[in-house]
Amino acid sequence: MANIELSYDFDLPAAKQRLDRVQERNPSSAEAALNMESYYWFSGRWDEAIEVNRKARELDPLNHFLEEELGLINFHGRRYGEATRILEGVREIQPNSVPANFGLPLAYAAWGRHPQAVKACETALEILGDTFESNIYGACGYAFARSGQEERAREILDRMIEAQRERYVPPVWPATVYAGLGETDKAFEWLETCLEVRSPNLLFLISGAPQFDSLRSDARFDDLLRRAGVRGS
Repeated sequence: MANIELSYDFDLPAAKQRLDRVQERNPSSAEAALNMESYYWFSGRWDEAIEVNRKARELDPLNHFLEEELGLINFHGRRYGEATRILEGVREIQPNSVPANFGLPLAYAAWGRHPQAVKACETALEILGDTFESNIYGACGYAFARSGQEERAREILDRMIEAQRERYVPPVWPATVYAGLGETDKAFEWLETCLEVRSPNLLFLISGAPQFDSLRSDARFDDLLRRAGVRGS
């Protein structure tokens, strides 16, 4: 139920109350800690999210997903050096890690490390082969755009839009690429689609995803969150 309040109702206070009760009943549950981590993450409370992630890893040290989460939390907290360090380590152990393979292009691009961003994209896309993964395509489209490789970014964008005919592509990813290209109106069109379908990815906006920093000063951004009914932490 707390996940519904976080991901679909965007009601952070209600989710926090429910998560507090769950943790009181299950203080040794790594799953409960992970859910609380999500709350702090979506609230933009990076230090607390990292601390809860540490607790979850102590409770479940074999869960590699928690290390991936830690890298992404650091990315959202704009701790790009730490994010890339963690995610490079994850990918070294798990080359097929989806979070590492979309997190690294995003983090390097947002950090302004464009050669590393392009290399991360090329590695990720080579690992994918003919497989389509919207997270990785969207991140690489953004990274190529930010790195001045507009043609490659648009090729990826076309691929994502074409893929929609056969599968669900979270609208946050075309929005991400358009944001990277500096096409603000197009980015907002896709973010509106996030709102229309109550996309859980809208929480990445709430939590301050760096790829949308260029949009935050636009009045449409706050209006989008207002219409989503976002209730703060």
